[in-house]
Amino acid sequence: MDNEGQAFAADLLKAADSVVHDHLPQLPKPLRKDIHFLASVMTQAAQAHPGDDPESQQQRRIALMDCMGDLFSTTPGRWLANIGVVGIREGMVVALTTLMRDALAFEIGKAKALGNEQALLGGVAIAAIVLGPALNLIGGLKSIPEGTGNARSCISRVAMGLGSLGVILACHQTGVLEPFASTVTSLAAYNFARDACNFFFPLRDNTRSLPMPSVLAGGATYGLFQWLGSLAMGHATPRAGAGALPGAIFNGTLPLEQLAASSLDIAHSVGHAGLNALLEIQDGLVLPAIVKHMENSTYRAANASHLADEEAHRHAIRELGAFAALLLGVEGKDRQALIDEKNAELYASEVKRLEGQPELDLNQRDYLTQLKDTLARQAMLQGLGLLEMPELPPISVLLSDRSSTPDFTVLDQQIERELTRLGVSRDARARIVNELYVYEFQRAYVPLLRTPVEESVLQRLKEEARTEPMLPSDMMDSLLYQVNEERRAATVGLSISIGFGPRMPDPLQRLSRQLFITNAMRQSAFLFAVGVLYATSGVLENLDDDTRAIVEPLILGVAISLAYVPLLMAHLEGAPGRLPSRPNGEGGLPPLTQPREAPRQIHAGSSDGISGDELKSFVD
Repeated sequence: MDNEGQAFAADLLKAADSVVHDHLPQLPKPLRKDIHFLASVMTQAAQAHPGDDPESQQQRRIALMDCMGDLFSTTPGRWLANIGVVGIREGMVVALTTLMRDALAFEIGKAKALGNEQALLGGVAIAAIVLGPALNLIGGLKSIPEGTGNARSCISRVAMGLGSLGVILACHQTGVLEPFASTVTSLAAYNFARDACNFFFPLRDNTRSLPMPSVLAGGATYGLFQWLGSLAMGHATPRAGAGALPGAIFNGTLPLEQLAASSLDIAHSVGHAGLNALLEIQDGLVLPAIVKHMENSTYRAANASHLADEEAHRHAIRELGAFAALLLGVEGKDRQALIDEKNAELYASEVKRLEGQPELDLNQRDYLTQLKDTLARQAMLQGLGLLEMPELPPISVLLSDRSSTPDFTVLDQQIERELTRLGVSRDARARIVNELYVYEFQRAYVPLLRTPVEESVLQRLKEEARTEPMLPSDMMDSLLYQVNEERRAATVGLSISIGFGPRMPDPLQRLSRQLFITNAMRQSAFLFAVGVLYATSGVLENLDDDTRAIVEPLILGVAISLAYVPLLMAHLEGAPGRLPSRPNGEGGLPPLTQPREAPRQIHAGSSDGISGDELKSFVD
């Protein structure tokens, strides 16, 4: 084929490919953006590290890992990670222990129907019933000499103990104690196995408390999902666990050989385990999310005025930095009018901002009074004809003991002259003049009524500057970054990770908490919820099958909601200041620090021709 024919064939193939792809549906816009973002990152990595050698490939992998790190620091990425972590831990642990519970329930029911080991089964059932209340009692008595008990944990233990005792007596009075005991036996084994797995693979998150409103909201949500989940299990997996036993065993017409040959329904039990795991995954995500949301809302409300101040400071530092840089391009004689106009704008904006805040602390009220008094004096002098234009002092004069500020009409010339005397090159002089002029202008005119966080950051930066001087612009950048980072860390969204092994210095202490708080209260909670269901079974017998299929799970969900509160509140037991914990996880995980390029530092003998100490003398 000649060249013209080859070109025609290529054009034809391209047209056909275009027709095929034109019929494909468009990707959603967010997905297209993500693809373009990842493609651009990998393209940049490939351009920065070309080649197929192992080192270049490793550099491209690192670039992609950095990209993934940035992705998971966002809210959607963080929630994706949370769902993955909770899904893996809770999904595997709950699903496997639920399968074990179903198998045990089936074998217990089968052994009882065959009449095997009746004495042993009865003893085990009695032990399972008293296990939760006994651990609860021992844990409560143990907390007295240790001094770890408090009002909420003690009330929770007493409430759960009385609830457990009440349902046991109710089941005895209604004649359902035996089937109730058989059900509790498999549940006790399930709770022990689950808590043992949780002990070695705990979930850890960045919550710092366990407020009662969050517990109530979490309990209501958990109870609702338990009701809906029980409805789904009743319809989708009725033969899970002991449900696989032939129905004829209850009227005595089933041959023993056929009963002995019966086996666990694996499909229904696996389905039941999966649904139960989904319910626990929901609780593992919803409760800490509610707690974290309440913590952040409380923090923002308590620090609203300081947060507003810091936002205003960030805006003013950047705005005045850009304004000062523009002043360097203006003749000195024309600067003062521009400075006075900008200063008057600052006064007006600060008064308006502070008056618009719902609540001010003492320092803010004093600051606002000074601003208004200064403006009032200037207005009075103008009214008397003593001033043509307002001559407002820089706000730093109001906020400190500074009696004067540099003359910004000639400051750049003064710095230039001093640098010339030191023998600094022309290019270096231009950069240093810009650095110092902008920094001094910001110091004089930024309305920086320091918040406690800003004060602590500034003190830390001053300590660092004594050993490793940094450029003035980097000083300001570090101030803005570190203040923002502290606030971000205090209000970051929920972040969950999985641990491996005990976090406490003493594993026995954590084992004791797991046994006498978590397992004791979980055993008692399940005992209470199942006991309520069995105790009301006589009343429910009068209902038709469809109504009963709805009401029974509803009663179970309500009982679980009631038991949820003491189950959680008992975990407040411990020494003052102890990190919060819950049955399925523990808080106090420190927030991740956002990556940031290190500030540029000036060292003695730099190529700019001026030492770090000499530059620091200008900043000071």
